[in-house]
Amino acid sequence: MPRKDRLKRLNEAKNESAASKSRKLEAFFKRFTFILSPDPREASDNPSTSRTGHDSSDPDVPGPSSAGPAVVSATAGPPASGEGPSATAKGGPSVTATAVGGASGTATAKPGASVIATAEEGPLVTATDGGGASVTETAEGGASVTPTAEEVTLVTATAGGGASVSATATAGEGPSVPQRPPTPLEPPAAPEEAKKKRRKPKSDIVKSWGYDWLQYVEENGFVISVWCEVCRDYYRESRTTGALNAGQAAVCALEAFVVGTENVKKDTARSHAASRNHVFAVNAKATIEQSQLYQAFVSMDELTQERLEKLFDIAYTVAYTEQPFVIFNTWIAIEMKHGVDLGRKYHNRKACKDFIEHIAGVMSDDLQTTFTQEPFYCAILFDGSTDKSISEKEVVSIKVLENGIPKIKLLGIAEPEQCTAAGVYKGITDVCQERGLDLTNSLVASAADGAAVNFGEVNGVMTKLKQQAPWLIKIHCIAHRLELALKDSFKGTYFTEIDEVMMNLYYMYRRSGKRWRELKAVGDILEEHVVKPARAQGTRWIDHRRKALACLDTNYQSLITHFEEKSTGLRTDIPAADAAKMKGFLRKMKQAKFVLFLAGYKDLVEDLADLSLAFQAQDYELPICDVRSKVMVTQAMLERKIEAPGANTQAVLTAIEDAAEDVDDADPTSFKYRDVELRLQEGNVDHFKRSMADIISKIVESTERRFSSLRDDPVIKAADVLDPANFPDDPVDFRKYGLDEVGVIMAHFKPLLEKKGCDLTQVPREWIRMRDDIKRHHRNDTLIALWSNMLQHKAGRYPNLLHLVRILLVCPVSSSQVERQFSAIKRFLGDWRLSLKTATIEKLLRIRTEGPTPASFNSKTAVKRWWSAAVRRPGQQENSSDDSDSESD
Repeated sequence: MPRKDRLKRLNEAKNESAASKSRKLEAFFKRFTFILSPDPREASDNPSTSRTGHDSSDPDVPGPSSAGPAVVSATAGPPASGEGPSATAKGGPSVTATAVGGASGTATAKPGASVIATAEEGPLVTATDGGGASVTETAEGGASVTPTAEEVTLVTATAGGGASVSATATAGEGPSVPQRPPTPLEPPAAPEEAKKKRRKPKSDIVKSWGYDWLQYVEENGFVISVWCEVCRDYYRESRTTGALNAGQAAVCALEAFVVGTENVKKDTARSHAASRNHVFAVNAKATIEQSQLYQAFVSMDELTQERLEKLFDIAYTVAYTEQPFVIFNTWIAIEMKHGVDLGRKYHNRKACKDFIEHIAGVMSDDLQTTFTQEPFYCAILFDGSTDKSISEKEVVSIKVLENGIPKIKLLGIAEPEQCTAAGVYKGITDVCQERGLDLTNSLVASAADGAAVNFGEVNGVMTKLKQQAPWLIKIHCIAHRLELALKDSFKGTYFTEIDEVMMNLYYMYRRSGKRWRELKAVGDILEEHVVKPARAQGTRWIDHRRKALACLDTNYQSLITHFEEKSTGLRTDIPAADAAKMKGFLRKMKQAKFVLFLAGYKDLVEDLADLSLAFQAQDYELPICDVRSKVMVTQAMLERKIEAPGANTQAVLTAIEDAAEDVDDADPTSFKYRDVELRLQEGNVDHFKRSMADIISKIVESTERRFSSLRDDPVIKAADVLDPANFPDDPVDFRKYGLDEVGVIMAHFKPLLEKKGCDLTQVPREWIRMRDDIKRHHRNDTLIALWSNMLQHKAGRYPNLLHLVRILLVCPVSSSQVERQFSAIKRFLGDWRLSLKTATIEKLLRIRTEGPTPASFNSKTAVKRWWSAAVRRPGQQENSSDDSDSESD
């Protein structure tokens, strides 16, 4: 084709394109036209100036000069002619740009001036400086031109239809224009007038609106400005799919809920939620999250997803049942033998460890999310011990609220360099810092056992924690305190002799399989069920002593028969020393005194073990306000046994009374217990009753002394108001009930409550209303159900009072959960797994102590987390023959 024809066709195509753009721009002007008003935060010497803010840190645009720039104004409207936008700057007078659709425009300026013109539909703009140079540029959604300049200040004007003009001038050209503050909006100064301040809503009111995207700046408990988190992060993405030109960036920067607004009203927030811009931003966020986090999982075919979920279920069961990773291969083989399709990949213990890591990671992520849910309060529980690998470990757990229910979660495992208070304290704080937990802004209580390193008055761990949080409540584990109280009470009594017998029996039959077989054979002959003697001494709770006493009582007849047969001296296979030892046990156990005190011991331990188990239960089953009442109930039950003996004691006394009737003698010399003839000495029964009364008195006295803090600590005592069972029935008493206790709690935690934005002046009023609400509608609710309901459904009605409720609900009563965690660690570290790393132990411990049963476990979230991590993909993992990884990885 001749050159002339080619040029003709090219020009026709250009004209057609220009006409098309002109039509589109004209249509746009008809739909949307606005005149940009000045920003209220700016002050200008020229009131006719209209401009948008600019971030001076932008490296592509010259920064402000000390000299005054040329003043620029811009207008836009539907095209009236074929002329395009034009801007001219000359020595300080204003520059006018008129946007008309479709035609190219020209901007001319003196040397050093710069002009930017943009339009919605992308018209061509040319800028020429005084030296004759010109620059032309087009961009999607508009054109932008910036000639170079020296020592200039940029002023930008935007107008309806997307046009934007910016001009700069050299030093001395034009009046000075103050620079606009950068966006987003800085927190405005607090109003001086109290009346104006009262018009701002409180943070709890703003939260009650229910908009999770609404963020705010708070001052003295009042919200002074708000913005939309979604729009701030995703509004620009919602406006265009390409790069933003200057005009679009200026429009984005003017959105009130992007930069922040002082118009803090519920109606305004509701209107923004329904606005087109917010909907666009929400959709942009969903699109980005879908592509970044979930697209890989969506692209996973259903068969691969199903196989991975089954493999994750098996890996979870391995961790939950405390099995070594190598068993993963065996269970997969069994499942495949049963016809389960598990594919051919990820069939080794390294994959099992990887799956367990992501399962525990999901649980850890959930805990991390809890830290961000304000108002957030927590308590720290810790305990240390030396494991089988001969390394000191400090288990740190945290008590938090989940859906209004207290839960204890594993925070981490520390390995202190030294077992001193300073070393333990450093280990705890390091774990908290690693998890991003600020103790000074959330810690309300801490619990541990009574070791001196924990409760030292000068340098104890609790003392150091209290230095960070002066309001901290130090709690000595009540389960440990109960054990110490019983140790004090039983010292010097006949119970210690029974303990010695139980310990000797435990080692006698534990170390000799022959003796145990003989005892079982005796039981078979007597048609009695024989159980293996249990250990009652050492680091054991009182419930272990109850089991040991039950074993001794159950085996009593078989033991007597076995000792009688061995102590006769007729058997030559028994050493004389063993025969003498068994004869001594026989002599002691056939005394009526032994049987009477054994029965009394069992009766006392029954009640005390129930109390101990209540103290060791999950903390949501025993809040701090319920501890004193349980101790008092147990004391009353023990004192009752002075007048009315327990079931076991009564059975022995009944046997004695039956023997007295048979011989027609008030003081029989013998009686039968479990078909064993026992010698009864004069005064045995009276001595037993006096001794039991003394022991019970000692127990009551010791528990009173050990649990004195529950009575003397004003905060713990005031916590009783949380229990609706304590509400008085008398109307006069009910009107006054709880006000003093609420005041005590407020005064103790005042600095922390003020940090959290709690209005202390409103707490008494809210307590009066809540107290009446509970009496009318929730009097029959359990304590945990009551406060869970209040926290989840009535937080907006009692926002300030529920701060106190949250604090008291997270206060721990014992550290028994940490004790259980240490027991699990010792089981993990078997003789074949001593090389497990601390990070692996932490993940296994989290699953074992916090996870659901394998039958209830849902693996979908963990599979999604693992898949989105993009560490492995199907086809990249070797077959199950790859077993080279070690258990320690």
